[in-house]
Formats: sequence, structure tokens, C-alpha cells
Amino acid sequence: MNTGTVDNHRRRASIALITAMGLLAAVVLAIPAVAGAAAAEVPSVASDLTVEQAIAEAQRTGKAVDATAATTDRETIRANPDGTITLSQSASAIRKKINGKWQDLDATLEPNSDGTWSPKVSQAPLKISPGGGSTAPMAVIGQPGLNATIDAPMKLPPATISGATATYIGVLPGVDLEVTARPSLGLSLECRSIVIVR
Repeated sequence: MNTGTVDNHRRRASIALITAMGLLAAVVLAIPAVAGAAAAEVPSVASDLTVEQAIAEAQRTGKAVDATAATTDRETIRANPDGTITLSQSASAIRKKINGKWQDLDATLEPNSDGTWSPKVSQAPLKISPGGGSTAPMAVIGQPGLNATIDAPMKLPPATISGATATYIGVLPGVDLEVTARPSLGLSLECRSIVIVR
């Protein structure tokens, strides 16, 4: 029996799992090249690349290439020049496709036409009250007709906006109220209220 022939046809795959901060994972899969196999055709114009196309392009250029066609709101796949691929995963959504392009979630608050405030890029709709006599609820999460409303038990003063946080100063004597939009596990965005006693 020719053991050398058997060895030459044996495919080997190595899998390494790396977990960072309990949220992200990277998986490296070693994919052996097959002699005489035709390289995957890489589009000549900018377009989403499949995993096979990304591998071919990475080996051709000697640089890592993203398999953009395989990207999801929680996963990305990158082809490496040595023939391996790296899979990065998140426990919750970290990006959203807008007009055909993926954008990272960004909780920075921006004004809406109705006076409320919303995150710049969010997986789920979120509106925060501007306060100052507005009749809008303190926060509304979700689509119209299928949402959760959070009301404040007091009249809200005008909101001071800083990044992802709306601060209502003096909701009670010596008390401020903060509402912060932030990505979180289980929900794309959530409201967090903090009472600050001065």
C-alpha cells in the first residue's frame, strides 16, 4: 500500500476559536488548495464578493479580502492570503444595511423633523423626547403599532443632548434624568434611565 498517495490526498482543516470580551469570536478555517482547480472568477467591477471569490482575490493580491456577500448584521468573513478564512461574530447586531451598504450601528442622537431625537444608525427605531413641554413620550422603541412606550412620571424640561444621551436637568429639585440609547445584548438598542441626585 502506497501511504504517500493516501497522505497526498488527505485534506487537513484547522479550526481556532478565539473569544474576545465574551461578545466577539473569530474562527480560522484552513482550506487546502486543490491542484488544477480553476480559480473563482473575481468581478472586474465593484460588487459583493462570495467567499470563494474573496479567497481567490486574497491569494492573488497577497492581502486579506472581505467576503462582502457573506456579511450579516452579526458576522463578517475575511479571506486570508494563506488560504484560510476568518469568521468574526457578535452576540448581537452591530451593523445595519442601508441603501445596499452596511453601516455600523451608531447611537449618537440626531434631531427628527417632529422635534424628537433618534440614534444615527439603529437596528430598531427609537425616539427620545425633546422635553420642554413636548407631548411626546420620554421614549418610544419600535415600529408604529408595534412598539414600547416609556413615559416619565413628571414634566420633562428641555433635553440637553450629548452623544447618545439626553439629559433632563432639574426634573425634580436637585435631580437630573438621563436617557441613553446604546447597543446591547438581546436588543439592538435600549433606553436606560439614570437618576442623578446633586
